[in-house]
Amino acid sequence: MKKILLVLLAGIGIGMLLAPEKGTETWKRLVDGLDDIKDKAIDEMDNLMDKSKGPIKKARAKAETASED
Repeated sequence: MKKILLVLLAGIGIGMLLAPEKGTETWKRLVDGLDDIKDKAIDEMDNLMDKSKGPIKKARAKAETASED
Protein backbone atom coordinates (compact mmCIF):
# COMPACT_ATOMS: atom_id res chain seq x y z
CA MET A 1 0.00 0.00 0.00
CA LYS A 2 2.85 2.37 0.86
CA LYS A 3 4.60 1.69 -2.42
CA ILE A 4 1.44 2.35 -4.40
CA LEU A 5 0.91 5.66 -2.61
CA LEU A 6 4.53 6.72 -3.17
CA VAL A 7 4.37 5.84 -6.87
CA LEU A 8 1.10 7.73 -7.18
CA LEU A 9 2.56 10.81 -5.51
CA ALA A 10 5.68 10.65 -7.68
CA GLY A 11 3.58 10.35 -10.83
CA ILE A 12 1.41 13.29 -9.88
CA GLY A 13 4.44 15.39 -9.03
CA ILE A 14 6.28 14.59 -12.26
CA GLY A 15 3.18 15.13 -14.37
CA MET A 16 2.54 18.51 -12.83
CA LEU A 17 6.14 19.62 -13.14
CA LEU A 18 6.09 18.80 -16.84
CA ALA A 19 2.75 20.48 -17.44
CA PRO A 20 2.88 23.59 -19.68
CA GLU A 21 1.48 26.01 -17.10
CA LYS A 22 2.74 28.83 -14.92
CA GLY A 23 4.60 27.78 -11.79
CA THR A 24 1.93 29.16 -9.48
CA GLU A 25 -0.82 27.24 -11.28
CA THR A 26 1.23 24.06 -11.24
CA TRP A 27 1.97 24.50 -7.54
CA LYS A 28 -1.75 25.03 -6.78
CA ARG A 29 -2.68 21.89 -8.71
CA LEU A 30 0.00 19.92 -6.88
CA VAL A 31 -1.20 21.12 -3.47
CA ASP A 32 -4.82 20.38 -4.39
CA GLY A 33 -3.85 16.88 -5.53
CA LEU A 34 -1.97 16.23 -2.30
CA ASP A 35 -4.93 17.49 -0.29
CA ASP A 36 -7.18 15.04 -2.13
CA ILE A 37 -4.79 12.17 -1.41
CA LYS A 38 -4.58 13.20 2.25
CA ASP A 39 -8.38 13.27 2.52
CA LYS A 40 -8.64 9.81 0.94
CA ALA A 41 -6.00 8.45 3.32
CA ILE A 42 -7.87 9.87 6.31
CA ASP A 43 -11.12 8.33 5.06
CA GLU A 44 -9.43 4.94 4.64
CA MET A 45 -7.97 5.12 8.16
CA ASP A 46 -11.40 5.99 9.56
CA ASN A 47 -12.94 3.03 7.71
CA LEU A 48 -10.22 0.72 9.00
CA MET A 49 -10.76 1.91 12.56
CA ASP A 50 -14.52 1.41 12.25
CA LYS A 51 -14.04 -2.13 10.92
CA SER A 52 -11.63 -3.03 13.72
CA LYS A 53 -13.92 -1.91 16.57
CA GLY A 54 -16.12 -5.03 16.42
CA PRO A 55 -13.29 -7.60 16.56
CA ILE A 56 -11.56 -5.61 19.31
CA LYS A 57 -14.72 -5.60 21.43
CA LYS A 58 -15.13 -9.35 20.92
CA ALA A 59 -11.52 -10.03 21.89
CA ARG A 60 -11.83 -7.81 24.96
CA ALA A 61 -15.01 -9.60 26.04
CA LYS A 62 -13.33 -13.02 25.61
CA ALA A 63 -10.31 -11.84 27.59
CA GLU A 64 -12.54 -10.58 30.41
CA THR A 65 -14.49 -13.84 30.42
CA ALA A 66 -11.28 -15.86 30.51
CA SER A 67 -9.85 -13.79 33.36
CA GLU A 68 -13.01 -14.32 35.41
CA ASP A 69 -12.72 -18.11 35.11
